[in-house]
Amino acid sequence: MRKVIEAEGYSHSKELMALKRRLGWVFTALKGIGVVENSSRGYWCLTKKGLTIDEAKIRSDHANYRKRIT
Repeated sequence: MRKVIEAEGYSHSKELMALKRRLGWVFTALKGIGVVENSSRGYWCLTKKGLTIDEAKIRSDHANYRKRIT
């Protein structure tokens, strides 16, 4: 997350908090579809599935994930 914040140049606290919240949801969804895992707080890595999945499959899996959690 820190690298995204630095790369995009976010400095305003409201923007920064919104970005952190959004990135948190993104990582949660990616974990939910099995493409990333976190072994400790703030440390995320790709799974085998995450290394090979294409965008269409991510979209499909994400749609199924959202149906499961709602």
